[in-house]
Parts: sequence; C-alpha cells; structure tokens
Amino acid sequence: MVGHLPIVSIRLTTDRLDTYMETFRTLQGYQIWQTHREWIETHQPTFADDIATRFRWTSTITEEDQKNAEKQVSTIKAQLQELLQNGGLLAIPTSPDVAPKIGTDPSDLEAHRKNTFKLTAISGLAEIPQVTIPCLTIHDLPVGLSFLANKHNDLALLQFARSVQEKEEVLL
Repeated sequence: MVGHLPIVSIRLTTDRLDTYMETFRTLQGYQIWQTHREWIETHQPTFADDIATRFRWTSTITEEDQKNAEKQVSTIKAQLQELLQNGGLLAIPTSPDVAPKIGTDPSDLEAHRKNTFKLTAISGLAEIPQVTIPCLTIHDLPVGLSFLANKHNDLALLQFARSVQEKEEVLL
C-alpha cells in the first residue's frame, strides 16, 4: 500500500506500448515536417544518416495519419484519466534499461530509443505529470522509476516523490 492507496498491477495495452509510441511519433513527426518542410526543401541541408532517415519518414505522414493519431490520443487520455482517478498513481520504469554505452551499435541505439519512447510517450500523450526517482542500480548504474498522476495532481505527485526520497525507500 502506498499511503492509503492499494498497489495493483494493470496492463495498459496488449501491444507492448507500441500504440503509444506510434501515436506520439506520428504527432511529433507531422508537426516537425510542417514546421521544417519549407526550410529543408529550400536549403537541402546535410543531416546525419539517422536524422535524415527520420526526416524522410516525417515527410510521408499525411493529414489523415495526424487526425487518426489525434483520435488515439483522446482514447489514451480517457483511459489514463479513469485509471488515475481518486489520486491514483501509475508506476513505470523510466527507461527499458540502463543508458547505452558510448560506441553502442547504431541499430542497438535505435532499439533503445524506440523502447524508451514507449515509456516516455505515456505522460506526454495523456498530458499528465510524471516524475522520476532514481531508486535502483544495475551494474552500478542508476535506474529510475517514474510515477504518473492524473491531470492537475502535480503538487500531490511532487509531495509523494519528496516523501519517497526522504524515506529513502525502494517501493518495489
């Protein structure tokens, strides 16, 4: 039990958070292309390969894709508002693993980036506060645990985080 709330295990999605990541990427990619399209097409700058690949991808996102992503956001917001009602908190890992080492293979970096997006997209899509507490170590590296609260519960979330740090407790 955390304070007066019971700890329960839930499943947000059945697709390993792929919907969250793809929805976020679509919204972000569409906005990026709408903002930078004219400059990129006019000046044709040279980007690193991974950045150039992402810009090419953003150029393929249609207005219909954007509208579908916005509908998905409405569903995600409603789901999380219901889940976090009455002062509930959602606890998730901040990252899927420890930070990649310098010199990590680019394909491994991309996989880590995508898996991190799956976790970090949740609060952004739902427009809810998130706080991260470094509370574990793996291979002598810090690992964070994130807590998400419902909209307008920012202060309560920060008070919770402070109380956890003051007690120096590991919750899991």
